[in-house]
Amino acid sequence: MDETRIVIKHTKDSAETKEKILAAAKKIFAEKGFSGARMCAIAELAGVNQALIHYHFSSKEMLYKTLFHRFIGKDSEKMMHLIIDEIKSWNETPPVELCAVLYLLISTHTETHDNDIQKILSWEVAEGEGVLNELVRDYIIPTFEKIEGIVKRGITEGFFETGNTLLFVMNLVIFSADYIHIEDLLKGTKWHDRLYSDKKEILFSYMKEQTFKGLRPEGKKLYIPSLSKKQKDRMDFFVENIKNRKIAVI
Repeated sequence: MDETRIVIKHTKDSAETKEKILAAAKKIFAEKGFSGARMCAIAELAGVNQALIHYHFSSKEMLYKTLFHRFIGKDSEKMMHLIIDEIKSWNETPPVELCAVLYLLISTHTETHDNDIQKILSWEVAEGEGVLNELVRDYIIPTFEKIEGIVKRGITEGFFETGNTLLFVMNLVIFSADYIHIEDLLKGTKWHDRLYSDKKEILFSYMKEQTFKGLRPEGKKLYIPSLSKKQKDRMDFFVENIKNRKIAVI
C-alpha cells in the first residue's frame, strides 16, 4: 500500500472513530449528564480504548463541548446560512419567506427530533456547565436574528405588524420545539391522537394560521401564504441533509 492510500485510510479510520466516540458520548451524557458521565463508559459503548478518546479529545470537557458544537453549533449555523440564502434566492415577499421558515422549523422538529440531545440540554440547564450559554450567544441568537430580519422587512413593506419582533420569533421557534418535546408525556392520553396523528401537517397548519393572524396589520385583510411544491421540495432537501448529518437546527 503506497503512502497516499495509507494516509487516506488513516484519515477515514480516524474520522469514523471520532464519530463512534461522539455517538457514544451523546448516549452517556444524555443518561448521566456531564457530572455523572465516565470516560470509561463512553469508551466501552464506542468499542474503543479509553486512551483513544483522549487522543481525539484531550478531556471530558473537550468531548462535551465538541458534542455540543457538532450537534447544535457550527454545523447548524452553516446549514441555516445555506437555508436563508436559498429562501432569499426566490425573490419572494416576506410572508412567503416566513412561511418557508415555518415549514422548515416544523419539518426539522417533527422529523429530526433527537431525544438524547433534548436530555443533554435538560442536564445542561440543571447542572449549569455553561456550554449552552456559549452556544446561545454564538449560534442560536444569530439564527433568531436571521428569522427576525424577515419579519422586520415584512413590517417595513407593510405586510406585518408586531410590537416586539424578537419575542415573536422566539415564540415561533420555542413553541414548535416544545410541541415535539412533550409528545411522550401525552402518549396514552385522549389528547395524543388529536395533537399528533399527523403532527407535521397539524402543527404547520396551526402555526401558519396563528403566525399570520398575529402579524396582520390593523385594518388589513388576513393573508396566509402558501408554498409551491418546488419550494417545499427545496426545504425538504435541507431537512434530509440535517437528518443525514445528524445536526439540530434550532
